[in-house]
Amino acid sequence: MMFGSNRYSQTIAVALLCVGAAVAGPTVTPIWQFKGNARPPANLVYNGGNLFGVGSDGAYGLGAIAELVPPARGSASWTANTIYSPGNEYIGPLAFGPDGSIYFAGLVCGPPSQASIFQLAPPAAPGGSWTPTVLYTFSYPSLGYCPAPEVALAYANGALLGIAGGTTDEILGMVFELTPAPTAGAAWNLTTLYTFSGGSDGGYPYPQIVLDSSGAVYGTTVYGGSAPYPQGDGTVFMLTPPAQAGDEWTESTLYTFAGGSDGGSPGKIAFGPNGAIYGVTYYGGTACAYGDSGCGTVFQLLPPGDPGGAWTESILYASPGEQGQEFPNGLVVAPNGALYATDEDDLFQLAQTGGVWTETLIADHTQIGMPTGLALLPDGKPVVSGWTVGTCSCYAGVFRASQASTGGSWKIKSIFSPAAENDGSEPVGPLAFDSRGAVYGTTLGGGSATVGGTVFRLTPPQTTSQPWTEALLYSFQGGDDGSQPCCGVVIAGNGALYGTTAGGRLGGGTVFELTPPEEPGGAWTKTTIHSLTGTAEPTSPLVVDGSGALYGATNEKVFQLMPPAAPGGKWKEAVLTASHGANELVFWDGVLYGAEGASVFQLTAPAAPGDKWAETILHTFMHHRASPSGPFVFDSSGNLYGTAVLGGGGCGDVYQLAPGTTGTHWQETILYAFGGAPYCDSESYPTGLALLNGNFYGARGGGLFEVRGSDWSEHDFGQIGGALQGLYANQGALYGTASNNDQIYQITF
Repeated sequence: MMFGSNRYSQTIAVALLCVGAAVAGPTVTPIWQFKGNARPPANLVYNGGNLFGVGSDGAYGLGAIAELVPPARGSASWTANTIYSPGNEYIGPLAFGPDGSIYFAGLVCGPPSQASIFQLAPPAAPGGSWTPTVLYTFSYPSLGYCPAPEVALAYANGALLGIAGGTTDEILGMVFELTPAPTAGAAWNLTTLYTFSGGSDGGYPYPQIVLDSSGAVYGTTVYGGSAPYPQGDGTVFMLTPPAQAGDEWTESTLYTFAGGSDGGSPGKIAFGPNGAIYGVTYYGGTACAYGDSGCGTVFQLLPPGDPGGAWTESILYASPGEQGQEFPNGLVVAPNGALYATDEDDLFQLAQTGGVWTETLIADHTQIGMPTGLALLPDGKPVVSGWTVGTCSCYAGVFRASQASTGGSWKIKSIFSPAAENDGSEPVGPLAFDSRGAVYGTTLGGGSATVGGTVFRLTPPQTTSQPWTEALLYSFQGGDDGSQPCCGVVIAGNGALYGTTAGGRLGGGTVFELTPPEEPGGAWTKTTIHSLTGTAEPTSPLVVDGSGALYGATNEKVFQLMPPAAPGGKWKEAVLTASHGANELVFWDGVLYGAEGASVFQLTAPAAPGDKWAETILHTFMHHRASPSGPFVFDSSGNLYGTAVLGGGGCGDVYQLAPGTTGTHWQETILYAFGGAPYCDSESYPTGLALLNGNFYGARGGGLFEVRGSDWSEHDFGQIGGALQGLYANQGALYGTASNNDQIYQITF
């Protein structure tokens, strides 16, 4: 099968630069989500036989909703399915409707910050897609931080009850109701049921709603109560629905925390037997290793004996603050009345015997990591998700706790580990394409060695309703094998893939070859064909010429690798220039072009074998930090086009370099300059360039841009939400990488 090289054939494919015009609105679609940075789902909820939770598919914590399906008989691990992954939202706690729909808030940073209320409808048939629908959107002022205030929901009789945290010193949180609009597809109707004042009623409610059988709402506030916001130690409150629809709800403060030994900053609560409320506070209790203010409590509130009487609080447990036992954050109540709770590092049980509550440590961070979610299975036993900070994911996963008999020792069993699905993290450009439209590339991290990186292939579906299919071609093991394949792969005419790694046997990285299997489904064969020494780390993607020779660059040199004369022989290196490296290389019309520092240069092959390559500096940008970057593209007249990250007025530009007369520098024309004086904005610093339909396309910040060839006007056409690293054209579409979100995306017109 014949393959084409992305880095080499792209420049040939754009030989004719036609006049560009506006095209139909593009559609940006993530086609693959890597799981190397995926955290186990947090905020666990058990519903309909499965576990659901909010995961992090991206390196920077942007959210996804995961479904964990229990195993078939004889299997040990649960199966994880990502059922929603927008790539640019922080996702709040999940609530469920009777039909299995999931309701949640997707929080997007601003300005303005937004919280959209979603319904995620289950598929009509097993294995189908869940369908998201926006029901309502809040807008918040610019807060100066991310994410927007968290919103929690509860489903009640066809409506949604919600609680929104505070946003400013004047907006201290509210409880609201969303009811369906009379017209299908229209935004739901919002009614504010109660607004917190920050006084005795508290302020900044914790993102959780608990309902009793009468429809009353229970929750906690972090501030207020004993003193006005921003002071006070928080409250437990109840909102009672009116007897007549449309009348006001009634707020009652059930308990006001006093701090100190009484606890303060309450969080999650849950109902227990006989109408008792159990909950956690983030600080208070007894003096601990973190200070006299205490490291948190687990408390009980017993309802009054007579209507209108006071609730009675008891502290069941005060965190000692030793060896990770501090700051309780999770709580569930088992059918037998036992409490299961989590703190920063542990899962523990509180059980009552003879009126005395006793704490039992079930698992610590060496077994479950740092707890991020807690739920009960139908058998009344707890399931907890945990995450290990740092590169080690050895304790990350979802774990089930069980004991053979009451009072017996606890056993911890892993039911899901994201490390088992580690197909890479932080994909980087460039991308390469074969004749079938399959996409090839590399990830800097992930794989079977966790931090070694991978080479992958994404195969397009036969129909648009089907997903793309991933094949993990190789996982780097570090050490002599190399790691962090930084610069994509190039496809040679024989179907082999070539690329570079940052680590290797001689300390300076490697050049590797991946040979396709002889039989379909077989393993690709990886061979290190060249080792770079010392501090010589790869800085540019490889390019390949028609003879199969490879060209690459490090921070010290530009080099050529000639293939061996016979299979199994050694590749021969020739240094083309030892005075500098390159951050971009590309062939056009038999000449090698590159960028280094503030200059674009040309390397011309010698007329006779063994002679030196001739280097010519084509252009040096006036701004010494202009940083021209690739990929370059050419038109039929030989004009070169590219981006300079800090070009133009210092915020980046799209430029053209036109050939000069023999011996003179090429002439620069700035086609479009980004940003505005005196400061650059979030739409500055372009990287990469692709040419399609006579228009130029590229990436900057978290968005995409188009510069039209008809008038060189710039137009924004999409937000991705991750660190974008250029666009690459293939078969009428554009493709790119978002390393922060661990996604490969496709743009169609």
